[in-house]
Amino acid sequence: MVAWANLQDAVTGNLLIDIEIDGKTEQLSFPQVRSFASSSDAALKKKGYETELANHEKPELTSAEAINVIKGEVILTSRLRGYSSPLEQMLKNSRMNEKILDFL
Repeated sequence: MVAWANLQDAVTGNLLIDIEIDGKTEQLSFPQVRSFASSSDAALKKKGYETELANHEKPELTSAEAINVIKGEVILTSRLRGYSSPLEQMLKNSRMNEKILDFL
């Protein structure tokens, strides 16, 4: 989970977002825009919230690619260990079988 959190921080920390403040367009990082949530200025707080919502999908592709790499490694590791799937490995490690899992 630490690696995932680090990737998320790196992706969102380096993402630049255009935001209009006082009639002037600026490029700010995602964390800077997110920090407007604690502003005492209600208009700035709302602007930050709306801008964050409008741009939340930008890191989506990077996240999807990372998940695909992680899951691909899990599948490969399970096969190299002689399991037909990660599910089979998890069931064996948990001392369960598919009937028990299906019952749950």
